[in-house]
Amino acid sequence: MLESLLNSKKCFKLILGAGNQDLDEIEKIIYTYSKSGCVFFDIADDINVLNLAKDVLKKTNMLNETSICVSTTVFGDVHSDKIIIDNKKCISCKKCISSCPNEAIYFENEIKTDLKKCIGCKKCFSSCPMGAISFKSSAKKDFEDFKNNINNLIENKIDCIELHINGDDIDEIYQKWEYLNNNFNGFLSICTSRNKFKDETNLKIVSDLIKMKKNSKVIIQADGKSMSGFNDELKSNYEALKCAQFFNQINLKK
Repeated sequence: MLESLLNSKKCFKLILGAGNQDLDEIEKIIYTYSKSGCVFFDIADDINVLNLAKDVLKKTNMLNETSICVSTTVFGDVHSDKIIIDNKKCISCKKCISSCPNEAIYFENEIKTDLKKCIGCKKCFSSCPMGAISFKSSAKKDFEDFKNNINNLIENKIDCIELHINGDDIDEIYQKWEYLNNNFNGFLSICTSRNKFKDETNLKIVSDLIKMKKNSKVIIQADGKSMSGFNDELKSNYEALKCAQFFNQINLKK
């Protein structure tokens, strides 16, 4: 099903966020978009999110017509970032609360956070006048934890796994990709960006990963500057176009 969708060259993928675990919000979004005809959903690598997505798609009679991709990350990739508040620096000005699009920050005697709602978009970081906000990767750094989680997702039938590769440890990228390659028969996807690596480094990593996946097609998602805090300025858009253009000009079949 996913292959025919991609071959049509008219593919719309709804990305709910690699770090988004807000079940109420996810339920509303999947219901609305599946009713509108969306047949490709990208969700967090969370079994609770996957089960919810399937339950909603059953209600809309779209489960058998829909492809589900789970996004997993390497440690340090911004897609797995979760907010940290330094209450020693925080003055409770509440600017972060008003800036958060997912209501992941709230006030209860002090500024607090709901990490399941945090998608790491960085809008709060830009709004804080005291430098009280930082982020930490929530990716499963322990390889056994990663394997157990991925195996659980695979057993519950998914169509695609996307690995976000702009992390702190290049060896971790190859290790996780090799495991996915050897244990999953569906589509594999690589999400890359210009956040940490130069184009040439990105190209080498992506080329290596494609060579490891010899018998199947690989999706490349070129992000530009991922999770840039809803920055819609020309410079931000330029990064995405530049990244896509770079990979579009390269013959990755070599």
